[in-house]
Amino acid sequence: MDCVHNVLCIIKFIGMSYEIEIEYYDQDGCIFYIGETPYEVELFIETRIVNELDSYNSFNDKLSYAQVEERYYRVDQETLTCDGTNYYNEKDICEELEEILSWWDNFNEELYCNYLIQKDELMNTYRILYKTYKGNNTDAPVVQAVKYVQAYDKTGARKLFDLWKGLIISIEKV
Repeated sequence: MDCVHNVLCIIKFIGMSYEIEIEYYDQDGCIFYIGETPYEVELFIETRIVNELDSYNSFNDKLSYAQVEERYYRVDQETLTCDGTNYYNEKDICEELEEILSWWDNFNEELYCNYLIQKDELMNTYRILYKTYKGNNTDAPVVQAVKYVQAYDKTGARKLFDLWKGLIISIEKV
């Protein structure tokens, strides 16, 4: 019975996570919508200091941690007001709103930017030599042209080539 209850709660959570649209929030309160129905609630902020893994030295297997301040939004369920008909459980709404606000507030932009930079550095530049017509029509003589793309491998470069794949003569890593 507990398993069925857990599955139903998960399905309800997944379904609700896409319904809440936050219009505005600050340290005092939040205005949000579920569908076309506006809601308002008071918030308070809980601040915690957490140790996060900062670096790992593979030569001596030492980990170093950095202290990071994380803020968690708590919703005062008693202050939840709805300007319309509320079809949802107020406790579920408040829990979902807390999770959304805390996730967005603790989103580590620097870590994400470092991930994107590292991902971009893993990409290679490929030189694609391909056949094309010298003019705009198919009666013109065939010539060779070069196009440069960035991809992880040759297969990815071939996929990024936006013309007919039969025109490719060669793909070389630059």
